[in-house]
Amino acid sequence: MTLFRKYTGRVRVVAVVAGGAFLSACMTWKTQSLQPERFNTADSTQTMRVVLRSGDILIVRGPVITGDSLTGLRTKPGASADSLERVGVPLGAIDHAQAQIARRCGPSPDGTRSRGTRDH
Repeated sequence: MTLFRKYTGRVRVVAVVAGGAFLSACMTWKTQSLQPERFNTADSTQTMRVVLRSGDILIVRGPVITGDSLTGLRTKPGASADSLERVGVPLGAIDHAQAQIARRCGPSPDGTRSRGTRDH
């Protein structure tokens, strides 16, 4: 029993890393139009990848279009993932935006493999 307790921390780290890898494999990006009605209220569960005309990429959580800008939260550069800052981007500076969406991973109910899964 003592041996199991000794390695509990390592087991947790491996479980978190494996779970994160699996979940990220089931996410994809889909290009979205920047119509104001799509972003009129902040949805804290929505994540957008905003590609600027300069080529820079911002990951924005809870995006909202207010006036001529897209605003939301992003992780501070060089900080932990839970350290967020408000960001605003003029719509004219955006080349395109993509929404992060979940896709089905793993076997289908009929036993066949669904799109997005890996066979190896």
